[in-house]
Amino acid sequence: MGASDLRGVTNDAFSAYYKQQLGLTDQEWSALEACLRSPLPVTWRFSGNDERAISLRASMEQSLLPLLNEQPTSLPWYPDRLGWQFGVSRAWLRGKDRPGEGPEGPEAAAAAAPRSTSIKAFHAWLLRESSLGNLQRQEAVSMVPPLLLDVRPGMAVLDMCASPGSKAQQILEMLAAPARIANTDAAARAPVRSLDEARGLLVANDADVKRCQLLASRAARLHSPSLVVTSHDARLFPEAVGEGAAAAPLLFDRVLCDVPCSGDGTLRKNPVIWRRWTAGAGNMLHSLQVEIGCKGVRLLKVGGRLVYSTCSLNPVENEAVVARILTTFGGGCLRLVDARDALPGLAC
Repeated sequence: MGASDLRGVTNDAFSAYYKQQLGLTDQEWSALEACLRSPLPVTWRFSGNDERAISLRASMEQSLLPLLNEQPTSLPWYPDRLGWQFGVSRAWLRGKDRPGEGPEGPEAAAAAAPRSTSIKAFHAWLLRESSLGNLQRQEAVSMVPPLLLDVRPGMAVLDMCASPGSKAQQILEMLAAPARIANTDAAARAPVRSLDEARGLLVANDADVKRCQLLASRAARLHSPSLVVTSHDARLFPEAVGEGAAAAPLLFDRVLCDVPCSGDGTLRKNPVIWRRWTAGAGNMLHSLQVEIGCKGVRLLKVGGRLVYSTCSLNPVENEAVVARILTTFGGGCLRLVDARDALPGLAC
């Protein structure tokens, strides 16, 4: 069963559940369902936010984009126009899509036509710059949590469930001094003499050792001295370093809880979910998500910030978890931050 066939599968339980949970009208649900059944567009971001990244973006705009009939657009909420989206599927960009798997709407005409020489050249450019570490092929929604963390150089950051590592890479770039971001020449590989020069610390944790190896491999291209990779059950992550009287609290300025979830928000790239979805998947993960979130709070410095995220649509995995964490610690300990205006241009 191909992706286009799976996107046509109906799941009455899914529709009834989310229409009620999200409080949507029939018209609103139809619009949401149409979006969920369309392929995920190609997205990427330029590594870092230094002059090198801005120069590469300018080169793309001046040399590559004028040759394309359908234009990629910058994500309006990503700083310095360094996040981009192309309204075609990854399969179409690779020339491997099947009928019915291309985008719909304004981009349908582009998808119906064979790939042009300019599109092939653009795809080759994406692959080359990605392999060099100058840009990251990352979904737009994955770029949001690190931006909301508001990471600054010198901070200690914990990514509790970090694999496969796209968010960890983004955080490392935020910690890095501008001159060192995404720099692949010999200067980037020179030894760093102090933690002050390293400009902070990221502890990237994952419970799966093999996934940690993938995470370390992906982050290695940044040549960052700020990264520590650990493999630990996030619910049991140590709250102190040292032993006995010498033990000191282990606390972080920023904590990212991108927790394990049912993943039903990934329907656009995993259309098999249309056939397999049940409400029980999210319900079973709720307690695990609460435990990880509560551990993250205990590892947070006073005045620090924790961002909780999932790739699920389910309020049981999102709002209900946040409400439980807030109730557990009380208003004197935690404050819920309204982030709707944090990234202008992002629809919330």
